[in-house]
Amino acid sequence: MIPVRQRTQQPSQRMPGMPCPRCGSYIPTSIQQILFSNSLCCPLCGLRLNIDKTKSYKALKILAKVNEAQQRVEDTSHFSK
Repeated sequence: MIPVRQRTQQPSQRMPGMPCPRCGSYIPTSIQQILFSNSLCCPLCGLRLNIDKTKSYKALKILAKVNEAQQRVEDTSHFSK
């Protein structure tokens, strides 16, 4: 009998993130991590990506609004944990 290969989801379907510019591995992240951390780190090759808060101010401000909206939805959801 030939085993059936299970279809796996792409990393981007499971958790937000981005490919590592050095090795191509998936770097999972969250809005909170981008907002409150100074860097992201590739779990495979260890490349550290620094977040320049000054240059990214406009994008971070938008992400903060998205984060607040998500929090409001979670707080008011009848399906919360």
